[in-house]
Amino acid sequence: MGADCLDTAVALLQGPHGREVKAALLANWDEANGPSIIAQLRSGRPGLPVIVLAEVTSVSVAVDAMRAGARTATSTE
Repeated sequence: MGADCLDTAVALLQGPHGREVKAALLANWDEANGPSIIAQLRSGRPGLPVIVLAEVTSVSVAVDAMRAGARTATSTE
């Protein structure tokens, strides 16, 4: 499943097939909104793994995302 915005993602998680979602993948990290996004995704699914992809190899991005509750992965490609 895919969602182009947070409202759609939350609706999918709360919908009839929401339990089929095994993890949420954030394609980028927004320092201002990232923690809130993770909190909203987990509002109905507290144990949902959230993976954040970052285009830059920045330790601070990884630390911020992890503090917000994400699992991080970086790509050097």
